[in-house]
Amino acid sequence: YIKFRSASGGITAVYKVNVTLKAGYVPAPVTAVITPVSTTTSAVSSSSAASAPVVPSPVLYPVTVTQFEVTNPDSKVVITPVKTLVYKPNSVVKYTYSYKNETAKTVKVKIVRSVVDVKGKVVHKVTGSASITKGKTFKFNASSLLSKKVTEGNYTVKVQVLDFKTGTSIDENSFDVTVKKPAPVVKKPVVKKPVVKKPVVKATVKAPVKTVAKPVVKKK
Repeated sequence: YIKFRSASGGITAVYKVNVTLKAGYVPAPVTAVITPVSTTTSAVSSSSAASAPVVPSPVLYPVTVTQFEVTNPDSKVVITPVKTLVYKPNSVVKYTYSYKNETAKTVKVKIVRSVVDVKGKVVHKVTGSASITKGKTFKFNASSLLSKKVTEGNYTVKVQVLDFKTGTSIDENSFDVTVKKPAPVVKKPVVKKPVVKKPVVKATVKAPVKTVAKPVVKKK
């Protein structure tokens, strides 16, 4: 199963392709955008082909991941669907994955959990190990840190199961999430009410007037 992603973060539909690779082959990064086309063919003359209009390639824009979807639905690495697909920097992606040992013996595996940006840069990585008896399923509640330095865009959360001794890949699966910075909080200006000073009224206090009683003169 293949999905193509542009440098700006756009994602195409999922394509199923059966290929046989030679030992030691390392796939080159895919930069072309491939879209489904009709398989019907018809003969076209050279003159009509020359005059045929050129259809521009579709432009992919960064999109927010809104639906949980694993990269490889047939993988034995089963990732439980997560409800939250949009995160802010300095947050944790929590998810649960499981892997069943379908061999006839106990196997020891190395498990690598990572978060990768659209350019293939690993921004978080944790390595562990597990011994799984035959027919049993290893299940783990995982947490992947998105540091405060990650930029906005789409990221792939990946789980890889490797052979413990050789490091050869046994199986893997992944899903996509989006990182968005929270919108800045605009504080409303605080309007201070003007302080109205009350006028100071000065009261003038007059000194009381003393009344001097005149002496009463009695007539003889």
